[in-house]
Amino acid sequence: MLDIRTLMVVVATVAAVNAAAWIRWSIRHGRFAGLAHFAVANLLVAMAMVLVSQRGSWPDLATTVLANLLNLSGLLLNHEGIRRFAGANWPWWRTPLWLLIPLAVASSWHTFVEPSVQHRILWNTGCLVVGFVWIIHDLRSLPEPARALLRPLAWVFGAFAALMGLRWLYTFGQAPIESIFDAGWVHAVAVLAYIAFILMKDLAVLDATVARLIGESRRLAEIDPLTGLANRRMAMVTGAAALSRLRTGDTLTVVMLDLDHFKAINDGHGHLIGDSVLVEVARELAASVPASGLAARFGGEEFILLLPGLRAGDAVRLAEALRERLSGLRAPGAELGRLSASFGVAEAVPGCSLDALIARADHALLAAKAAGRNRVMVAPVAEAEATRDDRVIMPGSQE
Repeated sequence: MLDIRTLMVVVATVAAVNAAAWIRWSIRHGRFAGLAHFAVANLLVAMAMVLVSQRGSWPDLATTVLANLLNLSGLLLNHEGIRRFAGANWPWWRTPLWLLIPLAVASSWHTFVEPSVQHRILWNTGCLVVGFVWIIHDLRSLPEPARALLRPLAWVFGAFAALMGLRWLYTFGQAPIESIFDAGWVHAVAVLAYIAFILMKDLAVLDATVARLIGESRRLAEIDPLTGLANRRMAMVTGAAALSRLRTGDTLTVVMLDLDHFKAINDGHGHLIGDSVLVEVARELAASVPASGLAARFGGEEFILLLPGLRAGDAVRLAEALRERLSGLRAPGAELGRLSASFGVAEAVPGCSLDALIARADHALLAAKAAGRNRVMVAPVAEAEATRDDRVIMPGSQE
């Protein structure tokens, strides 16, 4: 039969090693809140298992009452780690650590007043199950994407809670227990389950942390850090994917826009004001683009809109509305006068490349600049890629 005392030492070792790993991980990735709490949680469980393993050699106050409280504290402290990691705005009192109060009373009573190993197991296991159900409920109440990210963690807590629930039922119907070390194979399996729980719980949190790191790396590769819009690389990838769907009957229109006289803003008011203008423009673009589209900073003060499903006429109306809204933008802390932008619109034709499509929109943009700025011009849809015709169609005076 499995030796419970030896298993407790193994649990303590695994928990301590994982705690050390979490400490190291939290130092390297301090921007992820909650990791240190997972380290402390494991350390408390390790200390509890060491104390219980010394039962009979050390005072009962340490090996029963203190050990039970440390064990439950460590297990329930994962709740705070989850809260911080997920960025949940739970009030301070919404914590299962309140369960330490009834456990402290029951553990003391059944150690010094009416000694009972069986009742101590029932109270300890019962509080653990209630605490884990509490944690599972809060995990399920997290908003997306945190809930999806931590869903495997909920399954780990659920599996362990179910096993501890079976242990509680078995203990409730069991004959009086003289010593935890002679309690039987069910209790030995319960202690062994601690090892699986700690490993699986920590792996689930580690997986969530790595997923966030990958997400951050992808964001840095795809997002312009100043405006929060997609960057040029992301625009090219998205545009190529949208262009590949033309053969299925979809449409794609590209809008290039450039802020007029932006250099004068930087020279006259400084680059911080210029940056704030770009941020305000980006907000307008992000709010104006349909859900299926993409707004990206193409470079400097030049932006691109990818509009799958829109024909040139619809894109012109969108660009005109944007042109009007941009004229009303103001940068915080500076009187800039009226802001304006020039737009070039090009609709994709079958067989054209993304570079050619963008070039057509850019040619229309340059024509808008040459015609006096602050206007929208459209490259002819029927132009074949090979002609590279720079002619534009003016939808009307946009002065």
